[in-house]
Amino acid sequence: MNEQTSMQDTELTWENAVRAWVLVKVKAGFNKGEVAQRILNAFQMGDCERSRVNRFVIRADVVVGPYDIVVPLSASSPNMAKDIIESVVGTDGVDANDTHVVEVKDHYPNPPHKACGYLANSERNPARPGPLGTNAWG
Repeated sequence: MNEQTSMQDTELTWENAVRAWVLVKVKAGFNKGEVAQRILNAFQMGDCERSRVNRFVIRADVVVGPYDIVVPLSASSPNMAKDIIESVVGTDGVDANDTHVVEVKDHYPNPPHKACGYLANSERNPARPGPLGTNAWG
């Protein structure tokens, strides 16, 4: 799955974007935070500024529940999404037999960047100020 296209090759629209959540179970004996960091290392946020903006991992959250890490992803096509999923599942420490994917079919609100959430002062984007609860990064 090495299909990579540049932004010039793919026009991103809401209609063709693929968004999903990879629900990761970490193998016994592995540190969950270290596995999450390895997942992110394959898709550094700096890639958003280069030609790989057509597929990226948004973040990797260590969670409490039936899964250990939740990885939201965004891609310009099903093939790009598959590439991300294969990378996440192939990460050292990920239990591939107990990791699942759920694909987003509809966003509420739509578009999703209109969503609100609490931003701590340390998370605020000084370049895009706004009241608490606004998505200053979207």
